Amino acid sequence: MIPSWMLLIVWLLGASMIVTGKLSGEVVGSSLIAGLVLILVLLGFTVTQFAFHTGGSAMSLGPPSLVQMKSLAVDGSGTHVFQWHAGRDLITVGHEVEAELGLEPGALNVSVSEFLKHMHASDRERFRLLMQSLQEKKGGDFQTDFRLRRHDGTYLWYELNAQAAPNENVRLLRCVGLLRDVTNLKRSHERLMHAPCMTA
Repeated sequence: MIPSWMLLIVWLLGASMIVTGKLSGEVVGSSLIAGLVLILVLLGFTVTQFAFHTGGSAMSLGPPSLVQMKSLAVDGSGTHVFQWHAGRDLITVGHEVEAELGLEPGALNVSVSEFLKHMHASDRERFRLLMQSLQEKKGGDFQTDFRLRRHDGTYLWYELNAQAAPNENVRLLRCVGLLRDVTNLKRSHERLMHAPCMTA
């Protein structure tokens, strides 16, 4: 935009000199009109360049980063973030899970033993053994499903797919993954298992 503004200032100086009579002649009037047209064309190009440079939005700061794209993918997939920090004995889950369960915000950002209290009694030992196995292997995959208790005493099924980066120091072991509500899938599976067999 600086060249357009500089040309505008030069044109204004020239126009003021013509009006005051310091410049005169046949070519001066045509030059003044040609300069005005050139300024308008340059301003049009400058505005167009600015519009395309910002992606059509004044709030856009460029193409989205890989982290932003992954965050959008997680949000759009209906999954929620799960983290386990072995050294601090801390589990954190996305606030959406707490909302689904009707719990207060932060109710599932607790120690492992507190987290297990929200879990169905039949799933606790398996979950604890998988966590111990992950610590013994000093990393690896962590895939399981379990039930979490809602505020009304009923349970929702969740599927967890997580991974811990290999680390020699178990205290620095961190597991990050995604939780997905699979309650409807589990109920459908149970109905199919208990339905009488139909033979033709």
